[in-house]
Amino acid sequence: MNASAGVLVALVSLAAACGPTPVGSDDDDHGGDGGREPPPPAGNVTGTVWAPGNAIGAVAVGYEIPVAGAMVYLAATPTPPIPDQVYCDRCQLHPTSFVATDAKGRFVLAGVPAGQHRLVIEKAQFRLETMIDVPPQQGLTVPAAQTTLPSQHDPAHGRWLPRVAIAIGDSDHIEDIFGKMGMLELDGAGRVIEASFAATDRIELYGNPTDPPFSSQHQGSITELFGDLDRMKRYHIIFVPCNYESNVTPLATPAMRRNIQDYVAAGGKLYVTDWSAEWEDAAFPEFIRFDVDHDTTAAMASAGAINPGDGDFGHFALHARAADPGLAAWLDGQRAPLVIPIGGEELDFPSEYAAGTIAADDFVVEGNWTLIRELPAVPIGTDPAGNPVTNTARTWISGDYQGVYYPHTVSFEPSCGRVLYSTYHTAQQTHPGLVPQERVLLHLIMEIGVCNAGPDID
Repeated sequence: MNASAGVLVALVSLAAACGPTPVGSDDDDHGGDGGREPPPPAGNVTGTVWAPGNAIGAVAVGYEIPVAGAMVYLAATPTPPIPDQVYCDRCQLHPTSFVATDAKGRFVLAGVPAGQHRLVIEKAQFRLETMIDVPPQQGLTVPAAQTTLPSQHDPAHGRWLPRVAIAIGDSDHIEDIFGKMGMLELDGAGRVIEASFAATDRIELYGNPTDPPFSSQHQGSITELFGDLDRMKRYHIIFVPCNYESNVTPLATPAMRRNIQDYVAAGGKLYVTDWSAEWEDAAFPEFIRFDVDHDTTAAMASAGAINPGDGDFGHFALHARAADPGLAAWLDGQRAPLVIPIGGEELDFPSEYAAGTIAADDFVVEGNWTLIRELPAVPIGTDPAGNPVTNTARTWISGDYQGVYYPHTVSFEPSCGRVLYSTYHTAQQTHPGLVPQERVLLHLIMEIGVCNAGPDID
């Protein structure tokens, strides 16, 4: 949220570093369904926040996906609209009192008076606003129907979604994640149905390769998107998923690179995967260093010499791990289809999926087509006091290759917005459900949009 939400019930300080007291035992993933927990103490409102399309009853039992770090608070009046275009979302503009959900999505609002209240749950530009009725001298466990972030955009009924552009490629079907979040329609194999893009204005497509999928739904080409800053600013997040062949020649022009930089500076979020790395590397060449044969350096970009490829090879990370502690706590113990390589070590094909439980410190990631070599500290400006400010990319997932661990998913903040890069595909094959790496990307779709807590940069 980008402005005051009116009179809030004081819950917990924004400065609190940890989540609320968990509801139920640590191994109970169903704390928000209101049917398995004893009633909370009088005046306590409890629940579990679920990811869009992945709550109790929407997926197989045990495969639900909670939302960590969501803001939960009570507002006296309807919350101000989320801007329907890119904006600089500074954390200082958020409510000063709220509860953050813990790693398993659970929250406790303590000391809530009896009566009706407006419950607000939000993570980045995903927001749900509903009315709850707290009975006298009793607590309330909010049911999953009122704690599941929305799959449809309907602000008149308290449901908000980000606006997304996908420069759709031929190799990485990130759009299928949005289908598995209920924002698009899926066929029985887990693939998005082309016509479903026409039913929403929240996800728009731009063609990247010479023969991209879903051509009937394209709003234009990737060059048209990145060549028009005003068009880019329509979207909270722009995705450039992996593509085998794309025309990166326009990136050699300073105007195209400046558009990307200005979009992120305005608060935009850029999410790039795999062999499409040029679209982040040309605009922000210092933050991620690839192999010397594929990297674009700052000197090269300045001279208009863009390296045409950032991919090395295909391999499995047989022992990937969540390098970020918060991500690890969220991912560990989730039930999911697990990737089982059946073609031998280091081979990219084939694999199969089998039901299992994720160990956040040891799981398989398939479809890695490059390696990140280094994440330098990069000067990004000065703070209001004139002190230099640097930013170093944050590693979310790392994985092994020939006995060495490399970063596989990273994000950095060159300005108010954020850039996320992943070396691997959403998944290597179309399938129902969400394998571990898809769950990580779903988590980061929301995480990339959260407010910026850093200082204003001059």
